[in-house]
Amino acid sequence: MADLAFAQSERRSYAGPLILALAAIVGALVIARHFFAATSIKAEHLHTDILATKTEFKSDSNVAVLGVDHTQSMLYVLTRARVSDNLHMPIFLDSFHATIVEQDGSEITAKGLDKKEIAAVQLTFPALKPLITPALERELTIEPGHNAEGMILLPFPISQAVWDTRKSATVRIDFYHQPPFFYDIPPDATKNDATPKAAPQK
Repeated sequence: MADLAFAQSERRSYAGPLILALAAIVGALVIARHFFAATSIKAEHLHTDILATKTEFKSDSNVAVLGVDHTQSMLYVLTRARVSDNLHMPIFLDSFHATIVEQDGSEITAKGLDKKEIAAVQLTFPALKPLITPALERELTIEPGHNAEGMILLPFPISQAVWDTRKSATVRIDFYHQPPFFYDIPPDATKNDATPKAAPQK
């Protein structure tokens, strides 16, 4: 009787698909490196001025009313920044905030004023006028490879003493469709010691 011979199927080679998979991964990495090598949005602190103000609230009434006669401190922080778009797409500015951390760890957050608010506050405190420079504005578009510089005006209901003894001051810039960017205002940022007074409010 003739010996039975069983035909063996050829062993499948995985070398081809493996090479293709590796090539696809390498290609994806090359593309990612091209488009995302510079994936950061950069914000640099350029300069900061402050103006401490006090507003006196008085009443003409002969009757003492708690909370009527008092003085309110307001510190205006004018920080100038440069925002650079290192992405391969435009970025759009949304809003600005800053947080001061006091010595005891308490946090105070202020929102950046818009163009109309900046104009209004100048009328109340004329001493701000020489400190104000062109502002970074909401909705501003920064094209890839370009940057924009401007001032952010932030009102804090604190005295200058709180600012001078702060643990930190951090600015947050919000973007549409991108995560926010933070930068610190240095401890030795320029200070302005003038403390003008507004007319008493009745």
